[in-house]
Amino acid sequence: LLALTLAGGWVESRIRSIPLKKQYSEAKILGGGHSNIVLLATKNGQKVVIKKYGLSGVVLGWIAKKVLPTPNPGGFSPRDRFNNDLTVFTDFEKAGIPASRLLASDPKNLINTSSFVEGDPLPMLLDNEPAVRAAGQSLRQAHDLGWAIIDNQLSNYIIGQDGRAYFIDLEHAWKDKEGKYKALDIAIFLSY
Repeated sequence: LLALTLAGGWVESRIRSIPLKKQYSEAKILGGGHSNIVLLATKNGQKVVIKKYGLSGVVLGWIAKKVLPTPNPGGFSPRDRFNNDLTVFTDFEKAGIPASRLLASDPKNLINTSSFVEGDPLPMLLDNEPAVRAAGQSLRQAHDLGWAIIDNQLSNYIIGQDGRAYFIDLEHAWKDKEGKYKALDIAIFLSY
């Protein structure tokens, strides 16, 4: 059932990407899959990331909430994930935490446009101690601000040209007043 859901979500995301690809004809699909479409495009001479939030991830989210020992506390609907990205990226920018900058938001179509972070994905730099340390520092800054990242996989960090670790995906982050999800963040980070 899970494999069918993932495969169906991948096909659905490719179909849903057609209108965006028409709007941004030169855009390249960066990712997405079961719940989002993520495109790399050029706008006003700068690279931007366009993220369209979709529906198929709701099924996986429901399964995760029922199966995982420490369930994701956040919402899984497209609107919840859209609003969460908007809130967290804005909060991180105000606090000076390295993250992609939110440039535009379209609540009607559930699309966020953010800056493209030039650099290398953290998984390519696991043997680079300063890069891993930078990711740990960014995670600590997020925790100090009261946020748990929840989806703390290493591919959600880009080591920028300035050596800092930038968050690029925060749709599942959660304001963690009690601190119980911050431990999950650390466990996920250390598991790599």
